[in-house]
Amino acid sequence: MHEADIPHGFLISKQEFVPASADEFERVLLEPWSIAAWNDLELTAPKDPRVPLDVGDAMEFTVKVGPLSFDYVMIVASRTPGISYVQRTTKGFVEVTIEYSWKTQGMGTLVTVDAMYRLTGSLWWKKPMTQIVARRAVRQAARNMRDMFSPRRSKGTGKLNLS
Repeated sequence: MHEADIPHGFLISKQEFVPASADEFERVLLEPWSIAAWNDLELTAPKDPRVPLDVGDAMEFTVKVGPLSFDYVMIVASRTPGISYVQRTTKGFVEVTIEYSWKTQGMGTLVTVDAMYRLTGSLWWKKPMTQIVARRAVRQAARNMRDMFSPRRSKGTGKLNLS
């Protein structure tokens, strides 16, 4: 995992190997239920979480941090098929932009997750705590993503039906 400071925020970058083809990874990534599952989010929209999202489409969800809940709306900002997928918040406690990029590596796919967090105005003083929570969330989401594709890591059954 790599971290860097940016104006009024920070960037967390994490790579994870996924034991699936790049095409399989991309197909699953485009469905909102997968991102919700990886990040342990309570998805409130879209109504059918298995319909792939494209540029301009939105997903709405609730993030729980301890006893607190925060509502977010995240849109698909850009997509380059076979290469990258970018989402950004339009509503939420913190401005977040997440880019997933991937490439075939050996018998699977190397996925890079770049998560950029910006705190503006009166929220700037909350950066240290936000960074701790975000670091933990990005690390866990990357593990969950990997494990969802891995029968070995999910007690021999895998969590996806890739057919």
